[in-house]
Amino acid sequence: MANRLLVDRHANGDVILKRFDRPGQEIPAPVAPVLEAFRGAHRSFVVADKAVTRAQIKEQEGLKAVSRADSILDKAIDDMADELVGAKVTPRQSAFKGLSPHSPSEMKDLAFAKEAAAVGALLDQIELSNPPEAVQAKAQLLKEMSAAVQEAIANHDVLAMAWAHALQKRDALFPAWDEALDALKRKATGDFDKLTFNALFAPPDLIHRPRKPRKKSA
Repeated sequence: MANRLLVDRHANGDVILKRFDRPGQEIPAPVAPVLEAFRGAHRSFVVADKAVTRAQIKEQEGLKAVSRADSILDKAIDDMADELVGAKVTPRQSAFKGLSPHSPSEMKDLAFAKEAAAVGALLDQIELSNPPEAVQAKAQLLKEMSAAVQEAIANHDVLAMAWAHALQKRDALFPAWDEALDALKRKATGDFDKLTFNALFAPPDLIHRPRKPRKKSA
C-alpha cells in the first residue's frame, strides 16, 4: 500500500483507460463491467482532482495578494519611520523608540499577520503621543495599508480552507479508486495473457506523467 501512495492516480488511470480504449484492443465480456466500474471511479476522481488544482491555484493567487499588500505596507512603515524622525518625535537611530519594541526593519521581517498586529500596536502608541498633523497623516496611510494586509490575509484564509476541503473530498475517493483498479486487475488476470496484462497496467511513461516546473536559476 505504501507504493500505491506514490502513484499519480489521475495520470495512471488516464493511461490505463487509454490502453483499454485503443483501436483493436479486445475487451472480454467478463472484464467489460469491471472496466466500466473503474471508468466511473476514475471519472469521479478526475473531477475531484481538477477541483483540487483549481482551488490550489486560487490559494496561491490569494497568497500572492497578501505578499503584494505586505510590500506596500513595508514601504508605509519606512515612510512612517522617516516622518517620525523628521518631526523629531523619535531619534534617527531608533525611529520607533518608545512606540514599539520593534525597529522598522524588525517589524517588516515579521510574519504577515504579526506584522499587521505590530503596526496596529505602533499606531495606538503614536495616537497617544499626540503627534503633529503630518505624522497623523502618515499614520492614517499606514493604518489603511495594514488594513489591506489584514483583508488579504482573511481572503487567503478562506481560499486555503477551500483548498483543504477540496483535498479532503478528493482524498476520500482514494479507497474507491484503488478498489476499482484492484477489481479490474483481478478480473483481467484470468482473461488476458501475461504480456497483454503487463502492457495494460504498466506505470505511466514519463511523457504521460505531469512534469514539475523547473526551478529558475538565480
